[in-house]
Amino acid sequence: MPQFGNENLDVPSFDAKYMPVHVFGLIEYTAFCLPRSELSSSIQQPKAAELNRLREKICVVKIRTHSPLDQHAENERRVHDLISRSGPGDDANKVLEGMFLPLTDHGTTNGFTWLVMEAFCPSLTLGALSRHAWDNTRALQMPRAFVAHVFVELLDILETMHSQRRLAHGDLHVDQILIDLNPGRERHKYPGIRIIDFDAAVLEETGGKGRFASTVNDDRTRFCDVIATLADNQLPPSRDSQVTDHLSEDWYVLRKSMWDEKPLSSGVEGTNVTLQEMRSRFGHLAEQVKSQASTE
Repeated sequence: MPQFGNENLDVPSFDAKYMPVHVFGLIEYTAFCLPRSELSSSIQQPKAAELNRLREKICVVKIRTHSPLDQHAENERRVHDLISRSGPGDDANKVLEGMFLPLTDHGTTNGFTWLVMEAFCPSLTLGALSRHAWDNTRALQMPRAFVAHVFVELLDILETMHSQRRLAHGDLHVDQILIDLNPGRERHKYPGIRIIDFDAAVLEETGGKGRFASTVNDDRTRFCDVIATLADNQLPPSRDSQVTDHLSEDWYVLRKSMWDEKPLSSGVEGTNVTLQEMRSRFGHLAEQVKSQASTE
C-alpha cells in the first residue's frame, strides 16, 4: 500500500498494478514505480542485465485526492488527452512529440485519482542544472549554445500549445522542465527538454477565453524568466567588456530583453512582447549561436 508521510493511501487498483520504488513528492504523492507485471518473484538477486531491463520499465506516478474541491489530477488527465490528440494534417504532434511525459495509465478509486506517466533515467531539471552551474564555489556559466537551444525548443513547445492546442501551462519554471539525457533522444544534437506538471494548466475550451489569455501571458513572462535564470542567474545582464564581436553584442541584447520581460518581481515594466515577436527578433540569433558552437 502506498504511504505518503504517516498516511497510508488505500488505492487497491493502483497497488495491484504498481510497486513504489522511490517517493519524492512533497505536496502530493509522487513516486517512481515499477509495474508488478515486470517483476519476477523467482529472482532474489537480479543480475545487471535484469536491473537494466527494470530501469527501462520505471514509470512516474502521481496520486491525488479526487474531489470536487481538488480537480488537479483530472485537469492534468484532460491536458494529456488534448496533447495526444491528432488528426489528418495535424502537425502539432510532430512538435509536441517527445516534449512531454506520455500518460500511460490512470484510474480513480477510494477517493483517489492516480496518473502513470513514462519516466526516463537519467534526467534532471533545468533548475538543478542551473543551480549547479551557478553555485558560488564553482562559478560556472551556462554554455551560451545550450541557453540558445532551450530558447528555441521552449518557443516551439509554447507556441504550439497556445496556438494549436489552445492550452497554457500556468506554472512554468526551471524545475518544471526536464532534460532528457538518454542517448539517441537528442534534438538537433542537444539534449531534449520536456515540460512536466500540468495540474495548473488552462484549456481555453474549459477555462474560458479570458483566463486562457491571461495564462498565455503568464507563460510568456515565465519563459523569459527561464531564459534569464539560465543565462544570468537572475542577475541583471551585463556586457562582456573583453568581447566586441557582433554576435556577443546581439546575445547581450537577447539576454537584456529576457530580463526586461520576465515577471514584474524584477521591478521592470515589461513591454508585452509576444512569443512570435521574440522568435522574429531572436530566433535567427539563437540558431546562429548554436551553429557557431557546433563548429568550434
